[in-house]
Amino acid sequence: MNERATLYHPELEKLAKAVSSQVRWVSVSLFQIHLRIGYGKALAIMQSLEDQGLVGPIDAQGQHQVLMSDARENPEFF
Repeated sequence: MNERATLYHPELEKLAKAVSSQVRWVSVSLFQIHLRIGYGKALAIMQSLEDQGLVGPIDAQGQHQVLMSDARENPEFF
């Protein structure tokens, strides 16, 4: 089993999507603070959101632009 699979938690990803829907930029440290998780889990969640096209690639400041539309208007988002 790869490391990313062992760190994946659907509930945490759902919470990360909720946090992301409130801001324009997200970072691994933002997920660490808001979800109270370690770096590895936060990074795995960020990579998953990036793979899904919900956030853009990392920029020079270590942030990812939120690409998703307003989650509150999309009931299938969560």
